[in-house]
Amino acid sequence: MRVFLSMILMAMAITAPGLALQSEEMIVVTASRIQDYEDDFVPYVRLDRRADAISVRVRVVGDTRDDALRQRELRDTLRNLVRAGRQNPGINIGLLVSRNDLGDQSIVEFDETMIETIAIGAGRNRADTSEVVIMATTAISSTDTVDAATARINAFIDSTRVVGRTEVLNTNDWELTVIGGPARYRDELIGAIAADAHRTAAVFGEGYTIEVDGLEGGVHWQRAGAMELTFYVDYALSVRPAD
Repeated sequence: MRVFLSMILMAMAITAPGLALQSEEMIVVTASRIQDYEDDFVPYVRLDRRADAISVRVRVVGDTRDDALRQRELRDTLRNLVRAGRQNPGINIGLLVSRNDLGDQSIVEFDETMIETIAIGAGRNRADTSEVVIMATTAISSTDTVDAATARINAFIDSTRVVGRTEVLNTNDWELTVIGGPARYRDELIGAIAADAHRTAAVFGEGYTIEVDGLEGGVHWQRAGAMELTFYVDYALSVRPAD
């Protein structure tokens, strides 16, 4: 069964390498979901586009033995991380939340109002270690590389002042993201499919009709490279004798 595109839905004002988040819902592309698309059949008409941003999972971990002190140190480090984010226009930070039963996850913007109430989990299943996972996002330009984009996130991590025995760690678990999700490319794809149908009809000439089915479906995608994506609608074009 095909799964619809799962990615961050952003309303972003991109100024590479900066990124400004608005109030739109953000949905993450997971590595497991990427595998679901790699074996899909891609129709003739498709759009190859570079991703707009990369999001990386960042672990904020503390292992101070005293639980109360450990949590206080971790929350103080999170507070410093938010401040570092405000000083770095190239980075936005957020939290992952479950979106539905299909495994999709949304990102909500992380700010200081969430620090005292955020749930702190056990790090690596150890009772004396606590952690919070955030998403750090940076826009990518037409000339960017994965290494350059993740280097900006590493620089952001390095700029965060840690408290006590807390660490801020880049997991190198990154996701490609696009502005506006799949709907962004739907009109362009439908137009390209229609143009191809007209060209096909002209080749066959009079006495034949072209039918296109499947346009009611959603927009799918595949990874096309390290920072590139292929978008498509799962349509079918057929040629039939005219009545």
